[in-house]
Amino acid sequence: MKILVVTNVYPSDNHPYHGIFVAEQLTAIKKLHDDVVFEVFYINGFKGRWQYAKSIWKVSNKINRGNYDLVHIHYGVAGLYLYWPFIKRVPTIVTFHGSDIQPKGGNGRLSEKVSIHTAKKADAAIVLNEKMERMVKPFCNSVFMIPCAVDMNTFKPLQRTEEYKKFQIVFPSNHERQVKNYPLFCEVLKILKEQYGIEAEEHELNKMTRQQIAQLYSNCDLLLMTSNSEGSPQAVKEAMCCNLPCVSTPVGDVSVLLKGVKDCYVSATHDANELAKLAAKSISRAGDGILGRKKAIQLQLDEDSIANRIYNVYTKIIKSLNE
Repeated sequence: MKILVVTNVYPSDNHPYHGIFVAEQLTAIKKLHDDVVFEVFYINGFKGRWQYAKSIWKVSNKINRGNYDLVHIHYGVAGLYLYWPFIKRVPTIVTFHGSDIQPKGGNGRLSEKVSIHTAKKADAAIVLNEKMERMVKPFCNSVFMIPCAVDMNTFKPLQRTEEYKKFQIVFPSNHERQVKNYPLFCEVLKILKEQYGIEAEEHELNKMTRQQIAQLYSNCDLLLMTSNSEGSPQAVKEAMCCNLPCVSTPVGDVSVLLKGVKDCYVSATHDANELAKLAAKSISRAGDGILGRKKAIQLQLDEDSIANRIYNVYTKIIKSLNE
């Protein structure tokens, strides 16, 4: 089974953790299914938007000349080449990751428009949550809801290596990414101090190795997600696997991920006061429920389970189109 992966989210020398979840997915599939051979066409958007325009001819030419059984697009805008009419017919799957097709994702109307066109041209789509499923179904007949997996061997409870006088709260991204809503995060920390007497230090997930992030989760007291939009946030799933409590705005599939998990809460709104109240409740450790890692295992978010589900989609689509 020869598969071409077309994506704008993939690790590179200058950005080794950009889209690492895509690379990890391919590795997990190959580990379990030795009949799969992947080739990756990476659209490096860090070099400028013209890279997307150039990809139209380059990807089309690669598909026309290659003997691929399937094309798997990761991220809707990576399917820009589907506007080119002279492409050999090859079974095509697109995985939407959230910000590509959701209006609040922050990528703009053009990204949403291209993603919708990609959905129309694809034979199947993989989405990360129910909201995305409802958005994509009008444009694609076959939609599968499969979140990205977590490397549970890396993300696991570790012995604490640092002791702090203040509470330690994780901001689960680079604060410059507008969709992550860093100003709301800062406002929540301010309210925690002024109204609840809780002084907290923040830790940003930026320019860290996977091992450093796993250790940070084990050293901290809370992950606070204030995003405007998400798909199935990797940071929350990874924190769960380290048993770090999470408080989040109502985005992506966090309500499914955190339901019944001890000291984890999802707000009803994006209001700073509500989030601060839930953060204070979480920090008090008075809640009931199961530990995050146990919930992640119940949801089968491990790499092998997700890899098998993706592989089953591959075989199903190829078989259905060859009948």
